Amino acid sequence: MKRISIHRRHRGAIMAGFVQIIEFQTSRIEEVEALGRPSRTEGTTAPTFRRIMATADRDRPGTYLTIVEFDSYESAMENSNRPETSDFAAKMAALCDGPPTFRNLDVQWEDAGDAEAG
Repeated sequence: MKRISIHRRHRGAIMAGFVQIIEFQTSRIEEVEALGRPSRTEGTTAPTFRRIMATADRDRPGTYLTIVEFDSYESAMENSNRPETSDFAAKMAALCDGPPTFRNLDVQWEDAGDAEAG
């Protein structure tokens, strides 16, 4: 049986999670990737994200999106307040062709898409 997790967002209610999407343009992606790898896991406090996906836009060369999953908005803000995250953001901005765009998304529902679904 296929599992679908549905959590409606109401003030004070439990959500399915939080996703932040960072869209940016750069001609220096190798440098951005090299910069990002250690900053995700090293530092004085542990990162709070569940998963990070780095993607490239097939239709817009030089455009990239980083998709970061968190348990909650609060854990995303906790991660944003890490000194390592702030340092990475400043260094990354210097490698970009313009300012990044941030999308802060409350997860309304999700479908795991299990292959074993009946």
